[in-house]
Amino acid sequence: MELPQEVELWYVIPTIRKALVTELKKQGLKQKEIAPLLGITESAVSQYMRDKRACCCYDAFEKDPLKSEIKRSADMLLKAKGAPDPAIAMKEITRLCRMIKENKIICDIHRKQNPDVGKCDICFCDEEGREEGKK
Repeated sequence: MELPQEVELWYVIPTIRKALVTELKKQGLKQKEIAPLLGITESAVSQYMRDKRACCCYDAFEKDPLKSEIKRSADMLLKAKGAPDPAIAMKEITRLCRMIKENKIICDIHRKQNPDVGKCDICFCDEEGREEGKK
């Protein structure tokens, strides 16, 4: 069984990148313009565009609130088009990862990849096993 952090690394982050590539492509950018904005290679951009990477949980990213947040992140990246800043991509990907966790979307992705997880609240419990924020 994969840890939630592994799910984030292997599924969530690549899918965020794929969603950003897709959105930037919709806005008319070319592969060679997208790559430096995200801090990835042109071949990685190509693989995202041709569904060679990050296909398993992309459907979760087609719904709001994620869809509108992906567009917001793409707009932030577009502002830096003339002088790409890798820190912007890192900040936006980190923000989206946090949102995916806070909205428990990561749980759906985790269950899809590991059906034996069942009803799990590990990410949202304190040291005593209580849901964080509840006493």
